[in-house]
Amino acid sequence: RGRRCLPYWHCSSPRFLSFNQKQTQLHSQERIVQAELEQMAANTAAELMAVVRSRAFDDATADVSPGTTVDSDEFADLDSEGSNCNAFFRGDPDEDAEVCTAIEDFHGITADFPFVLPEDEEFVFEIDVEVEYVDADMQPTAQKTNYKKVTMTMEDEEERLHSPVEYSEVFSYP
Repeated sequence: RGRRCLPYWHCSSPRFLSFNQKQTQLHSQERIVQAELEQMAANTAAELMAVVRSRAFDDATADVSPGTTVDSDEFADLDSEGSNCNAFFRGDPDEDAEVCTAIEDFHGITADFPFVLPEDEEFVFEIDVEVEYVDADMQPTAQKTNYKKVTMTMEDEEERLHSPVEYSEVFSYP
């Protein structure tokens, strides 16, 4: 009747090895997918940060003539409620919403933003934007300074990312 193996594990080791190889391959593929998702999130955040970068440092600096500077005491307070501006020009904005004109306008914004895949499929990221003043050492501060740190936290709607992806830049004035 078949071959007899003693000890028993000698007979099962090819199947066990095959199972381990498949499991290792599956984990490797999962790591590759996670890396791709994180790269998609980082690329989306970089694209959205370009929109922030194109805005005035502060509402107080938006209309000053060249060569003129504004004292940091005149900069906007960063309220916790955020703005109602149309931050990233997607979807149907609130009819009353204006385009964000300064960096602080992005503070507190939560938005969905698609990463467009081939064949017009989309992978939608949920974005939370936080703006805070930082000091010359890039540490958060309650004081108004000539530095603002913008942090975008990216998550996907279907929770395929294992953890949120954060993307930050510091902007300075003048």
